[in-house]
Amino acid sequence: MLTRLSVKNYALIESLEFCPGKGFNIITGETGAGKSILLGALGLVLGNRADTQALRNADEKCIIEAEFKELTPAIHHILTQEELDAGDELILRREVLPNGKSRAFINDTPVNLNQLRQVGDLMVDIHSQHENLLVNASEFQLAIVDDFARNRQALREYEKLYRDYTMAHTRLQQLTETENKSLAERDYLSFLFQELEEAKLTYGEQELLEQELETLTHAEEISIKINQILHTLEGEETGVIPALAAQISDLHHIGKFKISLAELSERFASCLVELKDIRNELEKAAGEIHFDPTRIEVINSRLDLIFRLQKKHRVQSVEALLKLKNELEQKLISFDSLADEIAKLHRDCNHLKLLLEKAAQNLEQQRSAVIKPMEERLKQTLQLLAMPDAEVKIILEKIEDFTPSGKNSVTFLFSANRGQEPRPVSKVASGGELSRLMLAIKSLISNKTLIPVIIFDEIDAGVSGGIADRTGKVMKQMASSMQVITITHIPQIAALGDHHFMVFKENDGNTTRSAIKHLSPEERIEAIAGMLSNQNITEASREAAKQLLALGV
Repeated sequence: MLTRLSVKNYALIESLEFCPGKGFNIITGETGAGKSILLGALGLVLGNRADTQALRNADEKCIIEAEFKELTPAIHHILTQEELDAGDELILRREVLPNGKSRAFINDTPVNLNQLRQVGDLMVDIHSQHENLLVNASEFQLAIVDDFARNRQALREYEKLYRDYTMAHTRLQQLTETENKSLAERDYLSFLFQELEEAKLTYGEQELLEQELETLTHAEEISIKINQILHTLEGEETGVIPALAAQISDLHHIGKFKISLAELSERFASCLVELKDIRNELEKAAGEIHFDPTRIEVINSRLDLIFRLQKKHRVQSVEALLKLKNELEQKLISFDSLADEIAKLHRDCNHLKLLLEKAAQNLEQQRSAVIKPMEERLKQTLQLLAMPDAEVKIILEKIEDFTPSGKNSVTFLFSANRGQEPRPVSKVASGGELSRLMLAIKSLISNKTLIPVIIFDEIDAGVSGGIADRTGKVMKQMASSMQVITITHIPQIAALGDHHFMVFKENDGNTTRSAIKHLSPEERIEAIAGMLSNQNITEASREAAKQLLALGV
């Protein structure tokens, strides 16, 4: 329950503390005194968007703290899940800085706004008269059924599966679209790769082929020149090698008489050996060179293929073609992996869809089981609220597609008068009827809901007299199982409270500020007497106030 709300530098509030108690808390005050401002501050600390225009002093920061005790298991669960301190009490704090930035804390630990809002949504339900319009919304009606059925855990499980399924299905659609768009590209790339694969290119191949072609093209010229050189080296009459061989012995002989000549003899011998080696290599080369038109044709054909591929892919070498082939292979592998991923996602989606279908069926069964009890309870509460012939029919329908909340839609049908066929709430309920219907719904879930605090902001607007008294008694009954805080202008309701607070304005001649005080029994008599007499308090109005308070005990 909410035990303390501290507000500093917010709108008309300079600094105040509101400390509601257990049970039924009443807040009264003149119009414009700051009751709604108090709720605005509470909404801010529960995660609503901040606005620097709400700062009382634009040069100072606004600080709002809300302290809660008797925490529910759901709160402990989310605090543990978010790795936050989960002790016996919970303190939410919001700071709005003059520069427009804001900070949020849970038990003194900095958190983001979404975390603050998640916790706040589980702590307090703020219901205003404007919220009556929500009863017309199918989503709200479905949430009421789930709240009454205590479906929170089942919904969590379904929502997780729904998120997983939606993400997987979206990813599958994206990849399938990518695959469809790339189908033509994949076929073309596969053709290019196959062409290069069949070419069986090797590194350095082009240079070797061009060199061999050059040799074969000039084979006859090469053979003639080699033979001429061989004849020069070993011709019978003019051969260089025989002539030199005949002279080497003479040079070796005279080398005995002069050392330098001996050295020349050795060099001479080395040259002769080198010439003989050159002769041998030339003879070998001459034996290898043959004019081969068939081989020339093969080489030309191979080079034509290489040149054609180079021109097609706008490259200058076989190495560049081989690099391109590797790149094409990697792209084709990525296409294969894409197909594998798509196949896996298909399997995942089918599995998740089965689990999601089971979770949706579980939700539907739990919802269906509470429809009749809800209708009976609503009818009973509406009778207490002076609508004896009112009837509510809750239509639970199955829908085809998965939604974030299952595969059901809910429609509340309402009839206020005997003999009138129940129709959708928006078509038959007046403003006052809507207020009572919404109160009946809130009463319906007060014993079921996991939210420990509910705040009614003038939900009694448009009701008076006996209906107001019954409205107050319904809220009083709700307060037996949860903390109820009600802002009201109706004395019959105010008299039923376990605690009574008054919001008022203070004016020191320079500034106006809102303040709040917890009324004593005597002060309550004066406050309710003022509400009964339009602030023209008389002994008669005091006596009437005492009687109301006595009845409310």
